[in-house]
Amino acid sequence: MVHGAVDHNVSVAAPISGGGGLTDVATRSSLVPDSVIQQVLSPLVVAVPASSVAPRNDDARTRCAGDQRSVRFVVNDLTSSREIEIACLTPGELDAGRTVVLTNTTNGEKRCARTADDGRFRVPVPASAGDRLDVQIYDRADAVVSYKGCELRPDAPPGRRIRTFEQAATRVSPVADEKVTCDAAFEASDVDENRGCAQYRDRFFPVGSPLVAPQEGLGLHRQSPEMRRLFTLTQAALDTADPINFAPYYALRPATDPRGQPLGPRAVIEWNTAGDPSVPVGTGYAFARAAGAVPFLPPSFASTYPEWADYATPQALYDSLGGKTPEDVLVEQFVVEGLSRMGRSRAGASCAANYVASQVCTSAPTPKCDRALVDVDWLAEGKDRYDAPRLPTPLRLARSASVKVTDASSLTDAWRPRLTGVPFGPDEGAWEASEPLLGIVNTYIRPEGVHVWVNGDPCKAFDDAVYYDHALVRFIATRGKDLYFLSHPRTHACLERESCPFFAP
Repeated sequence: MVHGAVDHNVSVAAPISGGGGLTDVATRSSLVPDSVIQQVLSPLVVAVPASSVAPRNDDARTRCAGDQRSVRFVVNDLTSSREIEIACLTPGELDAGRTVVLTNTTNGEKRCARTADDGRFRVPVPASAGDRLDVQIYDRADAVVSYKGCELRPDAPPGRRIRTFEQAATRVSPVADEKVTCDAAFEASDVDENRGCAQYRDRFFPVGSPLVAPQEGLGLHRQSPEMRRLFTLTQAALDTADPINFAPYYALRPATDPRGQPLGPRAVIEWNTAGDPSVPVGTGYAFARAAGAVPFLPPSFASTYPEWADYATPQALYDSLGGKTPEDVLVEQFVVEGLSRMGRSRAGASCAANYVASQVCTSAPTPKCDRALVDVDWLAEGKDRYDAPRLPTPLRLARSASVKVTDASSLTDAWRPRLTGVPFGPDEGAWEASEPLLGIVNTYIRPEGVHVWVNGDPCKAFDDAVYYDHALVRFIATRGKDLYFLSHPRTHACLERESCPFFAP
């Protein structure tokens, strides 16, 4: 996404599931929160009913009785989240309407919270690994003057206190160094009796030893001003390498080659995958918006605000969308959100698996029809059998990279690829694939969303991977001029059947 915008040797780019706005990628991706952001929020001390701590792979994860409250660390373990049980408290010791004060006695940082139902709480604290921690419960709600400073009220009644590890791990994980064991940690401690150890990676904490932070972290609160300031500062650091800042240089802004000569417009199509959990689709649309491929302003802006004309919607497209910009549609249909778990839409009554049974295809998948995302481009045109929610007029956004928009007339010229390549229209008179394009494709692989498409699958009724592979390769082979569903809006399904005229006989 960056390379195609700055390298004079590159004439066309076709990123798959790319994104712009790297902090947005980091905060919304399913891959990043545990591995990166969790240490911004941790170490966390939490409490939950022991009955809610389910076994994992048949291994128990708590030593607490069912009616007790399990007090635990939540920390990061590379790409996953990890919990370490600290103590088991009775309902009399920890229930709703109490106050918890967590103090890092090494650095003096203090955090607090009111307990919720069943004594639940969640308190982060800034810490370095090995910092001494103290958990003090007060037997009344709001025992502090303010939850910001955690200053105690004079009449705060102290209750249960946790200053040591009180519970051993339910299962010990092996470590590479055979000398690093719970027994070795016990021998090196001042604990009188070996009652097992809590464990984090290759560190063992004997039961009865001082409670310490197993991992370093900033201990910030979610949705806090401190968290937002950190993300803003982080984005400032990332800006110089963020694809979103390079998107305009494909065509909208002037760029030069190493000899100082102006570069001509380069083609780019961003190939989003609907509901992508790894690279959120909103970041792909953000990149395409910055490139000028997702209009977010009404047609009038082309004339009244010429400096914003490249981001205006051509009148014909605006009218076909019911007096809305493509950006309006993407937001209203929750395409930019891209989270099927929110249940914003569902498939039609005929929703079925994209599948054809045969001697080798004997187990049909079950599509998640009850939370199907909107298919805004609808390139399968029903052949994938999902009966996905869709628009009366698919978006299928692409415009010329060669036309600089300055008024209503040039706006229409710029969007001629889409305006002539009308969905379901005849091939005759459609886009003639004569200029490089800027655009975005919302590929639809599963109703609930997925990250990228992979290999072709002969068991599919509509082999989406074959279709998108050929569409992408045709786009690149023509130096970014032919987006086949615009040049052949009626017969583009030949991409999936491999029967288009440009295929070798």
